[in-house]
Amino acid sequence: MLQDDFAFSQTSLQDFAECPALFDLRYRRHIVYPAAQSEPLDQLEDHMARGATFHTLVQQHQVGVPPDALEESIDDDQLFEWWQAYLTTPYAAAPTPTRVEISLSAPVAGNRLIAKYDLIAIDADGVFTIIDWKTSIKRPKREFLAARWQTRVYPYVLVEAGRGLNGGKAISPEKVRMVYWFPEHPRQPEVFSYDSDQHAATGMSLTTLIQDIARRGDDDFPLTDEVRRCGFCEYRGLHARGIKASDWMGEDNDIELNDADAIPDFTLDQIAEVEF
Repeated sequence: MLQDDFAFSQTSLQDFAECPALFDLRYRRHIVYPAAQSEPLDQLEDHMARGATFHTLVQQHQVGVPPDALEESIDDDQLFEWWQAYLTTPYAAAPTPTRVEISLSAPVAGNRLIAKYDLIAIDADGVFTIIDWKTSIKRPKREFLAARWQTRVYPYVLVEAGRGLNGGKAISPEKVRMVYWFPEHPRQPEVFSYDSDQHAATGMSLTTLIQDIARRGDDDFPLTDEVRRCGFCEYRGLHARGIKASDWMGEDNDIELNDADAIPDFTLDQIAEVEF
């Protein structure tokens, strides 16, 4: 069963939606299995490390480190291209207040739901823009992103728990939008608006889902019917669903692997309701 101090995240909810058995092994049983998530492993590891470094560079820039000083530390051509693309965005030179790499949490169905944000920009009109850096090589389709729990969880938690970013006042859902920005596709960001109807619907969906997960017993976490997902799961050997990992660069692969900054799970002693 889940620990008393377990907090849900968009990553754990997405894992459950894609394969309840994966959620059970990773978050309920805390089983660590030494299998590759994808192949070629060395290229995947390099890409994940590059993504993590990119996030760190942006974080340092957002807190005031000069771009030239940061650029001197870059010794990777692809990372340098990502960095140069970032510097051309309005987010790199925004005069508006920003919050970088912050976490918020809100109560849902007697549990905690957390969100870790790459960047939140607040403009003069009080519009809160959530920016998420997606360092995947392939640009996901809008329909894919719209269906992800991240697209619903991040605006929801900001509205529910973001008063500290708004002078103690509630944030209107209509004042929130979410932007996915892709270093590999810098001129093709994906923007999602938000409103009160979406907020209410998301709250109901989250309540129903979290209650469902919390009440399940040990035998109520079945394997996914989408067997192709198992090629990107480190637990596939436990369920006799293959030994060799699938190719994360395959032409027909539209399965999103966890980003370098994805959140596996949290406990309540790791995060306050609002970090302000």
